[in-house]
Amino acid sequence: MPTTADLFDYNRPLGEMTREIVKVVLSQCGGNQTLAAKRLGIGRTTLWRYLNETD
Repeated sequence: MPTTADLFDYNRPLGEMTREIVKVVLSQCGGNQTLAAKRLGIGRTTLWRYLNETD
């Protein structure tokens, strides 16, 4: 699991940082996607898209 400092390495692409933040919040919510989406202020579909995006 990355540290907070790793999450905000400004040399990383935004999409990569976003996916990592989503994964951290999802982990903190015990895998509950509905709760994670609510904490992030996004919809469950958007959460799913972030988790399934590939570069």
